[in-house]
Amino acid sequence: NAAIDDEEMIYRCCGNLADVDVARPDERRRIYFNTDGALLYWLPLAVKKARLSNTPVEISGLPRCFVYLPEEDRFFGDFGEDLLLQYALSRFGFGELDLSERLDLAVSRPEVTGDKQIIQDRDAMIWKIALWTARGRLNQRMDPEKVYKLKERPDFSRLIEIPHASEITELWFDHRLSALDVVRILNVPQRYVFAFMSGADALGWLQE
Repeated sequence: NAAIDDEEMIYRCCGNLADVDVARPDERRRIYFNTDGALLYWLPLAVKKARLSNTPVEISGLPRCFVYLPEEDRFFGDFGEDLLLQYALSRFGFGELDLSERLDLAVSRPEVTGDKQIIQDRDAMIWKIALWTARGRLNQRMDPEKVYKLKERPDFSRLIEIPHASEITELWFDHRLSALDVVRILNVPQRYVFAFMSGADALGWLQE
């Protein structure tokens, strides 16, 4: 995935939220999103379950097959990117989604029931779904003023590279900083740093 230079893709991954004054509660609320009912919530759970059982695990309840293949460390879906985006933006009801072991699926060649398919490495899929879900915001349990350090460098030959991602990576990998520190030092819009932070958090790459 090359660095994003298309306006629609930048909006898809980073949104268009203007910078806010986080000291004001009414503005601070705008920077948060909730993972309740979101596809993003289920991705790491599917990975954990599949690795424990060494069995493909499907996120069941979706209209099409979406499964994590532990031996290949990849996600597979029998649908295209447009539908994946719809899933990422959807809020599913309580009990609507679940995890199901798929002993019937061949690990290397899952059955394809649709005319399109997605096969993507675990980190690339989780990073992308996190960006699409967050759209330049933060998970509600995260604090933009809390200090973190990046413990892994994202490989942007495999991951979507949002604007300023390389500078954010270098700064946060070398220093313990808050998201607002990164915004101030790099003088970039909050939404780019918050999007990066949401992706890194989804992959467990931030340490306190």
